Amino acid sequence: MRLFFMSFFLIYGLINFWIIRFFWKTLYDKKKIRNVTCVTLLLLAVSFLVLYKSSGISALELFLLQAGSFWLGTFFYIFALIIIIQIIPPLRQVLLNNPDETKNARFRYITCGFLLFIAVDLGFYGWVNATHPIVNEKRLTIQIPRENLEKLPKKSLTIAAISDMHLGRLLSTKHLDNAIKLLRPYKPDALFVLGDFIDDHYLLDIDAIQKAMYQITPLYGIWGILGNHEYISGDVNVSRAILEQSGINVLRDEWRIIGGVFLLIGRDDYSISRFTDMNRKTLPEILEGLPKEYDYLPKIILDHQPFHRGHAEEVDAVLQMSGHTHNGQLWPFNLIVKKVYENPCGLSKEGNTYYFTSVGTGTWGPRLRNNAAPEVVVLRLQFVPK
Repeated sequence: MRLFFMSFFLIYGLINFWIIRFFWKTLYDKKKIRNVTCVTLLLLAVSFLVLYKSSGISALELFLLQAGSFWLGTFFYIFALIIIIQIIPPLRQVLLNNPDETKNARFRYITCGFLLFIAVDLGFYGWVNATHPIVNEKRLTIQIPRENLEKLPKKSLTIAAISDMHLGRLLSTKHLDNAIKLLRPYKPDALFVLGDFIDDHYLLDIDAIQKAMYQITPLYGIWGILGNHEYISGDVNVSRAILEQSGINVLRDEWRIIGGVFLLIGRDDYSISRFTDMNRKTLPEILEGLPKEYDYLPKIILDHQPFHRGHAEEVDAVLQMSGHTHNGQLWPFNLIVKKVYENPCGLSKEGNTYYFTSVGTGTWGPRLRNNAAPEVVVLRLQFVPK
């Protein structure tokens, strides 16, 4: 984890240095504009990194944090355009290699303005997309063959899920409120919270979160698991307490029999060993204390990170639900996510087990999305004779 962040800071710093250097050289004859532009870009580049883990919550700090997150979601595209400009000889000649010529001044100014316009335009699109979650409803019913079907008091389930809300200073409870309102018409039997519900412990209005969550009253309750950000945000016990105060029953390597209809298994986060001296239990270890008379119950697993999907099939689970990936959130990171995870988003099946990975309901870092709209999930399970 430390190596990842060190590498990220180095690459992020070098790219921003390259961008600022480009504007500095291109606007050489407009010193006031050049100075204001470069200082602003420098402030945007460092504000998110400096303030993301700061305990400060002043209006100015929040504004700079939001602005920095906006830049974090757009700087890569500016960098890519600058690279294209610099590998096309005629453009490079006009913009960078003729410091004594003034006839190309207008072209230089227009180019710089165009780059900044692209940043604002892409950022605005990503912001609008990120703040309007949709319902990802699987219209086809997932039919699940079961033995001892007559023992199940309910032969179908409507399951709802939210994932990766990342509530905190960058994403307010209003986003959660909008997401829950989308689910209300479906009257789900159970609501699952698939991890990363919070991003930090600052500016969390527990009363507002409770009010949002209590808009929906599933027959079998609201159940959740921890994600890696419940650890990153601070004391994991505080994070768990926040979830439980919000009306979410948290499972950490535990199982529960839900209404005599299904067996719910909630796994602790895959990255627990990075933040503590503990390792999470394997699925067989979690199920060691399960009485054999409950073997007939369909098993549903909640696991924040969609790794090792074959493990769910080994314990005869009918469904595993995950989040974490955001499907990359911003292009081209979705291409990287596809290489890392077997099922980076959507529904798939292996053997007799279905796997669903949500693209997430909120955002992390940049409050922007440009390759996948945030979603709330509705799945319908129908148990049929085996």
